[in-house]
Amino acid sequence: MQLWLSTLAQHAAASPDTIALRQWQDDGGNVAMTYSSLWEQVTAAAAFYRARGVSQVGLVMSNSPAWVITDLALLLAGVTSVPVPLTFTETQAHSLLRHCDLVVCDLQGEDHISTWLQPPSLRVDFAGTITHPGQLSLQVLDSDWICKVIHTSGTTNAPKGVRIRAHGLECLVTELLRHVEGTSWQHYLSLVPLSLLIEQVTGIYMTLSRGGCISFLPVNLPLLGTSVVPAAEYWSWVCRTVPDALVLTPGMVQALAHQLHGLNTAGVCKTDAERNCLLFGSEVVPFIACGGGAVSRDALASLLESGIPVYEGYGLSENSSVVSWNSPRHFRPGTAGKPLAHVQLKRTAEGELLLRSDSLFAGYLGTDPTACEWDEDGWLNTGDIADIDSDGFVTIRGRRKHVIITASSRNISPEWVEGRYRELPFVEDVCLFGEGLNELWGVFFIRAADERRHAALAAEIRHFGQHHLSSIDRVDQIILKTVFEADRADWFTVTGRPRRQKIAADLLVPVLENSTPQSEVTL
Repeated sequence: MQLWLSTLAQHAAASPDTIALRQWQDDGGNVAMTYSSLWEQVTAAAAFYRARGVSQVGLVMSNSPAWVITDLALLLAGVTSVPVPLTFTETQAHSLLRHCDLVVCDLQGEDHISTWLQPPSLRVDFAGTITHPGQLSLQVLDSDWICKVIHTSGTTNAPKGVRIRAHGLECLVTELLRHVEGTSWQHYLSLVPLSLLIEQVTGIYMTLSRGGCISFLPVNLPLLGTSVVPAAEYWSWVCRTVPDALVLTPGMVQALAHQLHGLNTAGVCKTDAERNCLLFGSEVVPFIACGGGAVSRDALASLLESGIPVYEGYGLSENSSVVSWNSPRHFRPGTAGKPLAHVQLKRTAEGELLLRSDSLFAGYLGTDPTACEWDEDGWLNTGDIADIDSDGFVTIRGRRKHVIITASSRNISPEWVEGRYRELPFVEDVCLFGEGLNELWGVFFIRAADERRHAALAAEIRHFGQHHLSSIDRVDQIILKTVFEADRADWFTVTGRPRRQKIAADLLVPVLENSTPQSEVTL
């Protein structure tokens, strides 16, 4: 990452008063930090960590300028960082932090540190300030040093620690910037936790490489995917901050499609410019990227028809995040785009996607039977079932290990079907089960506001399935569960992926053990 850090230093010298980071507050005000201040804080903090002699440092912090400063300082100092989500359990956090010499936290992270009982911790303030004489300049480091250990999706009690190479990460950022050439990427709004590598790549490294500004939500507003917060709350901040680049979850894209439908139905906007101002705070549509799960083709088509393209992509931590991505130059809605220039892809006879690239990881922290494997020629087994069309566009069908085979030999890729059911406006999420069972079961998570009309919702789910899904894919048995904020971390990862085993144990098994058959169950 030395080349990239050199670019940051050049921005600080050439445009010292340009705003690099902006922390928004509940009342709509904000606190800003310039490029010169950012670089000064980064070099001072880097000198501190180098002098302390640490080799691996945990980050337990909320999204903020302090997170960015700490991350950049560790890169500059040649110290491996281990970001940990605030939503992790003690067991999950311990699986990563037990290898650290020091844990850096902010006010929000300090509460977790006190219960996790991890290595010595250092509290930093809002601006990531560390008082230390002198500054650390750019140094020549081994290009293959391990710059990060990144958690995987966290669907288990001990998420794998993916060891990221500095050279691989720099290669990926460089290729991504080429891939989206022609976009501005001057103002990025960070909505999901920075503990996710994709958010570090798109939010920090791509934005600051372009000399742009990163905006952070108010600290009291939970980050996307960490709590049950209405999508409208996040969209209100999109309108206030007016970013030109966003990375959204599938749920947020679905919410955008619902908002668009509402505006079109109400007929309140005479022009596309008026509509865009209501949706984005600007007449210009921002670059909207999406990944991490399936988005319904109907939602994507309705947005595109209104001049709002959504650029889907696909990635995994083992490739330092992004593998393929749509872009304005190479765009095919409903696919995950073309692979980046440094990535090679192919499929096995069974349809599993294999990849080889310059940004592959350096192995895992510890061992795990679910880990991805690669062969002697450098091809990584991703575990994902995919199609690659004649033009090179990739379509992900689902996880190989998640394919459901019912007692009647129905083969179902649950991710795609779940994506279709999420088109229903009252469905917060859905998780399918049916392995070895006579029928396909669906656990539907709904908003608290809708819990009094379960019978009507179940009827809508059945009607949707009959009209939009084949008899193989549609759910036979429905479980309705109202989802509250306190429950979400138990059943979903920070990226929104369902913890299938936990959901099955808590919600499905008790119903199956009930000898009285029902077509729908309310929990």
